[in-house]
Amino acid sequence: MPNGSPDFAETQRPLLEQFFAPVADCLEHFGLEHNLLLTRYWHQLPCWDYLFRHPQGGVGRIMIYKAGEDVLSVHGLWWVDRYDEFVRCIRHSTPLIIRRDPEGLARALRTGLEEILAWQQGNWDDIVEGFQQQWSGASKEAFESAVTYYPIPRA
Repeated sequence: MPNGSPDFAETQRPLLEQFFAPVADCLEHFGLEHNLLLTRYWHQLPCWDYLFRHPQGGVGRIMIYKAGEDVLSVHGLWWVDRYDEFVRCIRHSTPLIIRRDPEGLARALRTGLEEILAWQQGNWDDIVEGFQQQWSGASKEAFESAVTYYPIPRA
């Protein structure tokens, strides 16, 4: 029960699968083509997302949310964790609202990936502090090596 609903798999997930069905092939193909980790409904959110290593360090993420009956919202995000300071530096894109259409979605995904990969260190939208308790249980080396879980994207 990640975020609350014990019957998510039986009640909400089938409806989300039905909603995303018209663009599922597009989403899966894009992830394979660009070597991205595709996840679905993380914490039971109405969202599919891609995760990958950013060339400047940290993790990039593209989130595709259900934003209406036939509408998607595409968001880009990049974070870099600074273990020594116990802060997470975050940059995010302006959400793009599009129709639930494979061709339009493919264009939005390509544009989003190119935008995120071009971002440089230092232009952060947020710097979130207070991770000492969560992060200090691991060594700096172990903590920083966790990013290797994420694939290196193909642009």
